[in-house]
Amino acid sequence: MTDAQTLAFEYLRRSDKKLSPAQYLLELRKLEAEFNELLQIDDLEQKLKDDSIRTWKALSS
Repeated sequence: MTDAQTLAFEYLRRSDKKLSPAQYLLELRKLEAEFNELLQIDDLEQKLKDDSIRTWKALSS
């Protein structure tokens, strides 16, 4: 299971929504896509921070 799948599953597991099996699967896929997008943005932000730190260290040496 990917991180996005785990987050989507846990979100729905804790949700108070009463969903049919079909609705549950649709909601799971939708949430999975949203969490995947958020995780990619977070990963990109971290890479940019790391690159900035490396550049700053290289310039200050």
